Amino acid sequence: MDDLWALERRLWLEGADAYSDLMADACVMIFGPMGIMQRAAILESLQQAPRWTTVSFHEETIASNIKTAVLAYRTTASRYGAKEYSALCCSTYVQDGGGWKILAHQQTPL
Repeated sequence: MDDLWALERRLWLEGADAYSDLMADACVMIFGPMGIMQRAAILESLQQAPRWTTVSFHEETIASNIKTAVLAYRTTASRYGAKEYSALCCSTYVQDGGGWKILAHQQTPL
């Protein structure tokens, strides 16, 4: 399951291209101030968002079966010119055509 943590890290650090590659078509994400977003809105919002330059995961927890995995963790992240960000996060991945795709993600800022 280490590969799932690597995918999660890519989403934090690599931006819209990583999301486009790794998101399931029916993906839904919930971000504190932004609300509930689906795939097209997620990709559009990432075009304007500054990228995270560092991210670390703490208290990593995973629940999985053959086709579904849920990652739960606490994160700290930073980007140029901004104060450090901390949140509780949960991401659900599903097997899709032999690879993992993110189906849902939720962040609760701390």
